[in-house]
Amino acid sequence: MFKNLLFFFVERFRAINHYHLPSIFFRVPNRFGKPMSYRMVEVLPKIRMRLNLADQLQYTVFVNPAFYEPETQRALIAQAKLCPTLLLDVGANVGFMSMAVVHSAPNTHVWAFEPNPNLVSQINDSIQASYLHHFQAFGMGVGEHPGELELLTHPDNAGWSSFNLAPSERDLSIWKKIKVPVCVFDEIARQAQLDTLPVEQIIMKLDVEGHEVHALRGMSELLRNPKLKFITSEIYEDRLRAANSSSQELFDLFIHAGFKAFLDPDLQQAITAPLLQNHPWNVYLKRA
Repeated sequence: MFKNLLFFFVERFRAINHYHLPSIFFRVPNRFGKPMSYRMVEVLPKIRMRLNLADQLQYTVFVNPAFYEPETQRALIAQAKLCPTLLLDVGANVGFMSMAVVHSAPNTHVWAFEPNPNLVSQINDSIQASYLHHFQAFGMGVGEHPGELELLTHPDNAGWSSFNLAPSERDLSIWKKIKVPVCVFDEIARQAQLDTLPVEQIIMKLDVEGHEVHALRGMSELLRNPKLKFITSEIYEDRLRAANSSSQELFDLFIHAGFKAFLDPDLQQAITAPLLQNHPWNVYLKRA
């Protein structure tokens, strides 16, 4: 009873305070977030999401949505506002990035791909709670062959889940293994009749924790589609190598598909090769 009452007042304060909380809440996740667990939260006006406040990433969305990958948010929203758009959210996690785009560009259609069944359940609850009629969640990963793969999930942050772990991450006592379905995107696009959607462009967020090259190998038709105008992708060299690929191979796939790469979401700092660093970074790609 006390927890529900406390959450009620915190939620009211968030709404009054433009949907974010004071930064002190970032310092007390174990005292506030974890005891609250799963809650339906209005993260943005008219966008309600079922969040697990014991999860680090989802707790960040609850405290201040603007702190969740702000440059990627800005880039996708700017592109979606240009014309009627299909956003492909490949590695959707709990779906916040797509919902932030839909909030700012309401005519956007979304296909969200997420293999973690717990997160897919949360996305579907959020779609229903927010009355998002052009938002579809696919409970599967994306790869070059259909079938099943073993997904390693982290107990404190579902966003770290991956099909491939870097050597420094392989403390298997932490990770939980689950079998999940994997699809070939081009096959799904044909079955779902992507070409019939009333959109003028396609944009994509690709963030699959080192599985990016394998995902793109199942997207050859999409990469040739002239409607695909913009991509933002995470690049994490250690996890790419764990998946028997590399940042250079990933970069080459984008360039050969006709995209120009940038370091910034405003598409001002062009690059011709991937950065050589061991921590994750984002690249922004515009069809040349």
